[in-house]
Amino acid sequence: MKRTPVVLCLVILSLTPAWGDAVSIIENHTTQLIADLTAYVDLHPEAPDLDRAYGTLAQSYAELGDKPMVLGLMEKRYHLNKNREDVGLDQLFAQFVSPIAMTYAEEGMKRDGRRFLLEVRRDFRTHKLYPQIGQILNKLEEKFYGLLPGDPVDFNYKSMKRGEARLSQLKGQWVLVLFWSMRNVGGKLDLDGLRGLYRDYTRKGFEIVAINEDDRKTDLDKFLQEQGLPWINIHDKHATNRIAETLKVASTPSNILIDPKGNVAKLDLWGDGLRAYLALHTNRK
Repeated sequence: MKRTPVVLCLVILSLTPAWGDAVSIIENHTTQLIADLTAYVDLHPEAPDLDRAYGTLAQSYAELGDKPMVLGLMEKRYHLNKNREDVGLDQLFAQFVSPIAMTYAEEGMKRDGRRFLLEVRRDFRTHKLYPQIGQILNKLEEKFYGLLPGDPVDFNYKSMKRGEARLSQLKGQWVLVLFWSMRNVGGKLDLDGLRGLYRDYTRKGFEIVAINEDDRKTDLDKFLQEQGLPWINIHDKHATNRIAETLKVASTPSNILIDPKGNVAKLDLWGDGLRAYLALHTNRK
C-alpha cells in the first residue's frame, strides 16, 4: 500500500505557520510593527526619519481601526512639519491641517477639532500670510460649531396646541428635538417611522419636540391635520428661526436626542440607529 500522499500531507501541515487565517496573520504583523516603531520613536525622539515612522504608525493603526491613535499621530506629523523650510504652506494644509480637521468632524470629535484648529491658529498668528490662513481656518472651524454630546440644552417654546413651555419641563424623559420642514419629508425624515417610534416608546419615557421652519403657518396647520402627528409641534419659521439659531442648527432635517438629565446624548441619529439606541437606554414606566 502506498502511503506517500499521507506523508506528504503531514510534511505540508508541519510547514504551515500556526497563526490562523490571513486576517490574524496581518493583525499580528501590524501589531508587531506598531510595537517596534513605538519603541524606536520613544528611544530616538530626534531621529531624522521620525516623520516617516509616525506616518507608518498612523497607517498601521488605521488598519486596526483605531481612529483616535491615527489622529494623534497625524497631529504629531503636523507639529514636526510646520516649521520645515522644505514644506510649503499649501502642502502643510493639504496633507495635515485639512485632513486632520475633516477627520475630527467626520468622527464627531468636535472638542478635539476645535482644540487642534486653535493650536494651528496660534502657530501662525504672527505669520505674514495670517489673513489668508485665518480665512482657511475660519472655514474649517465652521464644521465644529453647534452642540456637542454632553452639552445642556434648554429653550422656551410655544407649542401649536399646548401653549408656552420650556424644554427643561420634560426632564426625566428622552426627548428628540427635531428640526424639519415639509420639503424634507421622505428619506431620513420618515414620518411613518417616527410615528411607530413614538407609539412604541412614548410610554417608556420618550417625547418628540418637532420644530418646523416653513414660512406659512396655515400650510403647516393643514399638513399636521392631514398627517395626525401626535407629538409636540412648534412653528419657528425660517425667517426668524429663533430656536435653530440659538442651538446653531444649520440645516434641516436635523435632530438632537436629549437625555433625561437635559443634556445632548446624540446628534442626527435616525431610523434603525435611533430605534436601537432607545431600545438600549429607555426604561419601561
